[in-house]
Amino acid sequence: MDRNNIKVLIAEDDFLIAEEISRALKNSGYTLAGIAPNGKKAVELAGSLKPDVILMDIKMPKMDGLEAARIIFEQCPTPVVIITAHESHDLVEKASESGIAAYLTKPPKHDEIDRAITIAMARHKDLLKYKKLVAELEENRQKLHQLNASKDKFFSILAHDLRSPVSSLSVFTDQLIATMETLEKHELHEYLSVIGNTSKGLSDLLENLLLWAGFQINRIDFKPSAVDVHDLVNSIETLFTTAFQHKNIQFRNEIPASCSAFADKYMVNTIIRNLVSNAVKFTSDGGKISAIAEEDEDMIIISVKDNGIGISDENLRKIFRLDQSVSSIGTKGEKGTGLGLLLCKEMVEKNNGEIWVESMPGGETIFSFTLPRSK
Repeated sequence: MDRNNIKVLIAEDDFLIAEEISRALKNSGYTLAGIAPNGKKAVELAGSLKPDVILMDIKMPKMDGLEAARIIFEQCPTPVVIITAHESHDLVEKASESGIAAYLTKPPKHDEIDRAITIAMARHKDLLKYKKLVAELEENRQKLHQLNASKDKFFSILAHDLRSPVSSLSVFTDQLIATMETLEKHELHEYLSVIGNTSKGLSDLLENLLLWAGFQINRIDFKPSAVDVHDLVNSIETLFTTAFQHKNIQFRNEIPASCSAFADKYMVNTIIRNLVSNAVKFTSDGGKISAIAEEDEDMIIISVKDNGIGISDENLRKIFRLDQSVSSIGTKGEKGTGLGLLLCKEMVEKNNGEIWVESMPGGETIFSFTLPRSK
């Protein structure tokens, strides 16, 4: 250990003791970073001087040594040696909770100061390793929880949301084959409409499921470029023409023609398409859906707004959480998994944005997300 490279801060309100410790440090080859006359000043100097170790008196004006050590350990973790007139079990326990690694009794001897600094730095290094290990374990625990939630969501969709439309498709197809010769034209049209809508819903679900699974294993290409959001919404509007007509929904693209984001075009398309699909599902006949945008210097806020049935407070708290199930029925009995919104969140965050929702039961719902602005 090269003492010349070790900066020591002294926190001691007794001038004579501070001077004695200062001489002892210099004689032993340490570098004196500074002297703090109270705990408050010690916290301030620890942040500005960045000492390698601090010798801290217990009893000082304005702020005692234990409180100062606790604050320093939280703000800029530094080994602290406590200087006290009387060492006790309670003091040792409180000092350990404040991140203190060693002790000196007054008046400290020169060889004791050197030994305490060595011990404090070694213990502090071990403590930081321990805290890092605990943080890594917690991070792994969170990842495991997320993986379990992903697995549960995946099997939930396979067990119910995929099986149900496939079963319905099979039943309607069998009925159509059995009765086709006797069906009127309008009855045949109804059967085909049900089959068509079920197939479309199943196709959308499978596409979202495959995309979401791709995100879980990091197999989704990410190619950001300049994206004309206005034109993109126009193309998405065309996809929903039949759905809009079926519910007599008025859709308005209010995004400025100059609105350009720097993002993955395929992902932005998927995000907006899912949000519009969600809005159609929960908007009643004759309702309105709008796509709007606001811009600042760096980001674009894109919103899909509808005047449908709204979202309850309980579901609002769950809506972007994988481990919480949100099950709502659309105004025409449409069912969903919530997977589309989870996919939107994944894709928005992949493009360095954020997504949120504002709504109330029976009122307006606005899903909004940010994207970097194309320069």
